[in-house]
Amino acid sequence: MKFVDKNHIVDAFRWTGDINQTEDPCWIVEALKEKRVWFKGKGTPQVTLCLRDGDAHSMNHRTANRGDWIIRLAHGYLMVFEEAAFKAVFRSLPENKELEGSFT
Repeated sequence: MKFVDKNHIVDAFRWTGDINQTEDPCWIVEALKEKRVWFKGKGTPQVTLCLRDGDAHSMNHRTANRGDWIIRLAHGYLMVFEEAAFKAVFRSLPENKELEGSFT
């Protein structure tokens, strides 16, 4: 689903980390295949989603907890937002909606 803030249109989804996950965007599935994203504690209540900074060889990563939002920026860069921060910054962009103004 598309979301927008003052300067960016992003793809985003809320990660639930359980069987109730209803949305797995193709870009996160691809990142899993490329080992840029992986699960820590898979199959446990403490499961987290780890997102690698940069390419598959980078050792730096961010961690998403259940309920966090995962966003994809330009060039496939992935970020994590806690729900309150995500809702404070982004709003849903209806499908086929044109935006007024320009983005930098």
